Amino acid sequence: MAEQWRVIDLCGFEGELRSTRGGVEVYPDEGAPTIIPVAEVAVILVGMKVALSAAVLHRLAEADVAVLFCDWRGIPEGGCYSWSDHGRVAARHRAQAGVSLPRKKNAWARLIRAKIEGQASVLENLKVRGSGELLALADQVRSGDPGNVEAQAARLYWSRALGKGVGRQPAAGQLIGANACLDYGYSVLRGHLMRAVLAAGLAPALGVFHRGRGNAFALADATWRATSSASMCCRGRGRRLWARGTDMADDAMWCLVMFDLPVETKKQRREATRFRNDLLDWGFCMVQFSVYVKYWPTGGQDHATLRAIKSHLPEGGQVRVLALTDRQWATGLRFENSKPRKECGSPEQLMIF
Repeated sequence: MAEQWRVIDLCGFEGELRSTRGGVEVYPDEGAPTIIPVAEVAVILVGMKVALSAAVLHRLAEADVAVLFCDWRGIPEGGCYSWSDHGRVAARHRAQAGVSLPRKKNAWARLIRAKIEGQASVLENLKVRGSGELLALADQVRSGDPGNVEAQAARLYWSRALGKGVGRQPAAGQLIGANACLDYGYSVLRGHLMRAVLAAGLAPALGVFHRGRGNAFALADATWRATSSASMCCRGRGRRLWARGTDMADDAMWCLVMFDLPVETKKQRREATRFRNDLLDWGFCMVQFSVYVKYWPTGGQDHATLRAIKSHLPEGGQVRVLALTDRQWATGLRFENSKPRKECGSPEQLMIF
């Protein structure tokens, strides 16, 4: 129904996943369980110590949720996707495979330009000369980088970042030194990009420029070029790491559904139960018996869900839909046995268990 937006990271989680109406229950070995509506979830990353049943996989496949199975390092080894004709993953694979060569060359030029600009930013943070020269090289990048400006910038960058007499080469198993530290950092960063590529529903083997029958993550290798130099630099014994955070939409809303349904006959009670179950399937959570709420991270109105509520309303029933801002929901009052309780906050876009 609504656009799925949450990523559930269970790589370091120890416990069990169980199927429930409209969602999955996360049962840790120690602690209280958590129910996650599948209508909000786009990707679930499953670690080696997570137990789940076929019923959970069926529930996730029905909701078009991608499940990625990760090894002990958190790097995906495989996954399962919905085979529906309207699945997000299949649609993105088709679009990715159909990208024209000019668009690939333009994308490659943007990646190289971003990489060189990131290198200039690192030198500026390190207070090392050379950032101006790198920015000048970034302006020379053309579609497909026919002049190999990337190599020219790399030669200048590493000579300034690592100092004279130290070149950028794989450490070949060494445990000390600048190159060994860089190898370690690159492997961690590449693992995160592998997960990001798969979480976005893209085909990892279809790279922008990199090709190779033995490289299943050519797209990650192409993408990390733009992030590696900007996010990491090793000099001497020190290592600096810069990361940019992303904020969720400022106009997030809460959709409140309040309804009165006739329950005098057996048929009416059956229809009322069906309507409540439909709300759970669409990602709503019950806050009171006839009051359900759903979080809209991007604001606005989910017209598909509103149309479904209208069309599935039982005969003789009444429903009212109210949209509240995130601030209004957070300042609401809730009483239980005459004691005030605080309302729950906005759901996290990335949940790490």
